[in-house]
Amino acid sequence: MEIMKRDAERPFSEQDTDKDGFITWEEYVTNTYGEQYLQKHVEEDNNDDHYMRVMKYVERDKVRFDFIDVDNNGYMDKDELAASKVHYSEYEAKNLIEKADTNNDGVLSYQEAVERYSIFVHSHATDFGRILHEEL
Repeated sequence: MEIMKRDAERPFSEQDTDKDGFITWEEYVTNTYGEQYLQKHVEEDNNDDHYMRVMKYVERDKVRFDFIDVDNNGYMDKDELAASKVHYSEYEAKNLIEKADTNNDGVLSYQEAVERYSIFVHSHATDFGRILHEEL
């Protein structure tokens, strides 16, 4: 868990703009989507296509934010963020195995991993895509 806390430190400190040790929903939305989201949110004409697309992402992120905020205090702290990374990593690992395990034996063989490598390229769990891009 200590590794996950250190891994959560950088994005946490970037999102915690008032440096109080917590990320509020407003801090998250402002840092992710910019001040224009908050300004547009209070304006009356919110029906343009771009705004509607962004709102779908905002709604998705609100569900994720609320999921991470396990004590439901309206703030995300470092421990909650680190714990969410553990849960996400476990989910992603199970998902990768499920998608790549073509013979459904619950274990990935070298051949299965090679044949289904594209699954791993786009996974946050493996970070393979970023590494491949840097090597090219």
